[in-house]
Amino acid sequence: MAVFLASTVVAVVATAAILLAGMFTRGYSHVHRRYLRPGYTSRFIKTKHPAGSEEARREAQTKRRVMPYAVPVALGTWAVLAVAWMAHQLPW
Repeated sequence: MAVFLASTVVAVVATAAILLAGMFTRGYSHVHRRYLRPGYTSRFIKTKHPAGSEEARREAQTKRRVMPYAVPVALGTWAVLAVAWMAHQLPW
């Protein structure tokens, strides 16, 4: 449970940092168009499927993801292990 909570916190903080950095460098309209508008396929996202198809929508949605969730899970796991190590509560 602790790893899940730590991973969620890391994901929220990192995603907010990425979105804020994008807003400061490229502006709100670019970030809104790229990440926040539902069902939007950017002209910069190339799809292998015809426009409007379900496959094209899924591919575009996958390419608009801000970050893969494996990164926060790994960082959250290491954070929980570090806290447990510092508290001398590791089972081994």
